[in-house]
Amino acid sequence: MLSAEQLDILRNALELVLDRNTNAWPVYDIKYLCQRYDRLSYFETASGNDAFNRLLIQPKLMSLSPDGQWCKLTDYGRELYEEAEAH
Repeated sequence: MLSAEQLDILRNALELVLDRNTNAWPVYDIKYLCQRYDRLSYFETASGNDAFNRLLIQPKLMSLSPDGQWCKLTDYGRELYEEAEAH
């Protein structure tokens, strides 16, 4: 089951246009969507790295390209998203 944060990020990501050549999103676009969910101390600036890794990469909802520049929704991530949207 997806958390509210994961669902929000995936909804917004699916509204973005995929790159035609890679059929993926640039990592910086997805990290931008993750910025609001970063867990930071008072003086840190949100980069989206924490939430990107914690909410999307570690639970295997998205995968990274070998060069780390592109990310795709995994089949598992798509299944969970479609299940959440069906309810």
